[in-house]
Amino acid sequence: MSEGQLLSEDVARNEGDARPDQAGTAELVDTSFGHVAPLDGLRGLAVAAVVVFHGAQVNGLAGLARWTQGGFLGVSTFFTLSGFLITTLLLQEHVRTGGLSLIGFWSRRARRLLPASLLTLLAVVLLTPVLGSPEQFRSLPGEVWSALGYVTNWKFILADSDYADLFSGAPSPIKHFWSLAIEEQWYLLMPLLAALLLRRFRRGPRALTAVMAALALVSTAVMVIQGNGEYSNAVYLGTHTRLAELAVGAAGAGLIQRNRILRSEPRQRHLQWLGALMLLALVWTWSLTPIDAAWLYRGGFLAHSVGVMVVIWAACQPRGPLTATLGSGPLVNLGKISYGLYLFHWPMMWWMSPERLHLTPGWALLVQCGAAVGLATLSRFALEEPIRTRRWITSWRQVIAPVGAITVVALAAFVVPEPKATQVSALGSVRTVVFPTSVPQAPSPSEAIPTTQHTPANPAPSVAPPVVDVTAALRPIPPASESGPLRVIVSGDSFAMSLVPGLQRYGERTGTMAVMTNAFVGCGVGRGGKNRGIGLERPWPKDCQGRDADLLRNIASFRPDVALIAGGMWDVTDRKIPSLGKWRTIGDPDYDQYLRDEILHLVDLFEANGVQVVWTTAPHWEPQYTRRIYMGPPPYAEAKPERTDALNALFRATLVDRPNAALLPLAEQLQAAPGGEFNPDLRNDGVHLTEAGTDQVAQWLAPSILTLAGRS
Repeated sequence: MSEGQLLSEDVARNEGDARPDQAGTAELVDTSFGHVAPLDGLRGLAVAAVVVFHGAQVNGLAGLARWTQGGFLGVSTFFTLSGFLITTLLLQEHVRTGGLSLIGFWSRRARRLLPASLLTLLAVVLLTPVLGSPEQFRSLPGEVWSALGYVTNWKFILADSDYADLFSGAPSPIKHFWSLAIEEQWYLLMPLLAALLLRRFRRGPRALTAVMAALALVSTAVMVIQGNGEYSNAVYLGTHTRLAELAVGAAGAGLIQRNRILRSEPRQRHLQWLGALMLLALVWTWSLTPIDAAWLYRGGFLAHSVGVMVVIWAACQPRGPLTATLGSGPLVNLGKISYGLYLFHWPMMWWMSPERLHLTPGWALLVQCGAAVGLATLSRFALEEPIRTRRWITSWRQVIAPVGAITVVALAAFVVPEPKATQVSALGSVRTVVFPTSVPQAPSPSEAIPTTQHTPANPAPSVAPPVVDVTAALRPIPPASESGPLRVIVSGDSFAMSLVPGLQRYGERTGTMAVMTNAFVGCGVGRGGKNRGIGLERPWPKDCQGRDADLLRNIASFRPDVALIAGGMWDVTDRKIPSLGKWRTIGDPDYDQYLRDEILHLVDLFEANGVQVVWTTAPHWEPQYTRRIYMGPPPYAEAKPERTDALNALFRATLVDRPNAALLPLAEQLQAAPGGEFNPDLRNDGVHLTEAGTDQVAQWLAPSILTLAGRS
């Protein structure tokens, strides 16, 4: 779910010392690109698309999310715009001086980009221990170092950290640096290539244009071949596959510098209207294109960049409807702070969540955006502009200052203390999505049971009385644990997580149970492969890949008596397992056998460690756009009731021969609840239990578990 860096090229001042003289630029456009306000406006429009896209997903604004799902293409817009502007500056310098100063170019880039990015990284390093999660803190040093080295995109590719993970679990607060990395890699290599071509060829600008056009085609071909014309993490984040968008901008700069098609006013008017129509088409695309749309990965990014280039050409004309629209004050001003706005908005959206602000998601988004705009404005005028214009930089400071700042940020990532113990349960790693709550320590027999009782603000109707459908009785709990609360470890997906708070509160209130979670967002019983679920194709999440190792660690530390396994949505999605070849789903004989093996694997893992297994039947699903989870548009195949019914039949048939496993009819209990299983007081997003719902379910689920364990 993922986005581009928004390099705010300040064309108005043209990098201070890089503005071409009017003399000697006969082949350049009339503006000489000293200041093209409409390009600032295009930048402002693109950053707005990205920010709103992120905000809608993070804050769970379903309606807004549906109409801004293509906002990630604002990044593609900036790739093309940056390729155009940088190449223009290089060509203008070549016309003016007869050569290129690579050191001067890189120095200007560093002064422009480093201050705000280092400020962002330092803020993330200092605030993550306070406002972030333990998972975010533990991964922070490596992520900061990759950001400082501008290789963030490759770090996440090698770690198989999917773009979609932006909107689930605890994403990296600096994952948006992936596009900064691509841009910086471009800024390192492009001037070298430009200097070579301009020096070796008499018609260097033409040669550069031809090479850039060829590079765009090659990069697009690599994307199609490597990704088989479909979305994948590697093709979305890869430098080699995204170069096409930058190269189109560079080729466009070479063409416009000749100024052949723009000399007559009729042609300029025609180009203006063509640009206006193209801008409308782009905005429509930004609104309705999901990130996994196949056409994007079959040449669509290239086509989008060509469309952006048409808009850029039109915007460079002195007058017309497009120039007037993109040159409006609000868009221009937004474009001037776009770089800082992009950098600051992402971590702020996670740290200033609706829960922390005690606001509705809509109001929270407004506060987040307002704070990001304010901070970006302050950064521009108090930090970026003074450094960029060298008002205080002396020759020795040009080296010492950036090196010192980078060193401070790099060291801080390792020196900042770990979050306090209150943020991490002593019983192990705690992951919650729906209800952030700590896992209680198992009370000793001498400890008093709390007299206060949690009462939901909007209690759900009571579910049906307890029903226990046991395929086989559990073996006796070892005597060593009979004197204390029953220790229950919960495994599964985010639905399993939503069971945990109610069980925890039941255990605290009665003193009968201590509960911890080893559940993960997006994890099914089956391991590996790819899922097509919630409208998105993605590999088995990174957290899920370490599921078994985490289970063994938590079993060793927590010493659970019973394992409660719940969920099932991710096992009824379409799934592609390497050993099975093509896409399969529940009901396919080979896939069913794969699931049986995976179910038994999990049972055996617990059995080998003396842990009894209580499985639950999977409820039906009606996934909606859910806070902090990126979802594509419906329909969702996993919402078909017959798929879930087939999975539950498979649970019964597989577990019947396991003497240490029991099956509880959770799905049947939810269906029997007043108002049905999708009563908004019980499950308001069609998947997870509400806070009231988790307490109601715990009233029969906890006693059933205790009964099976001989603790009733």
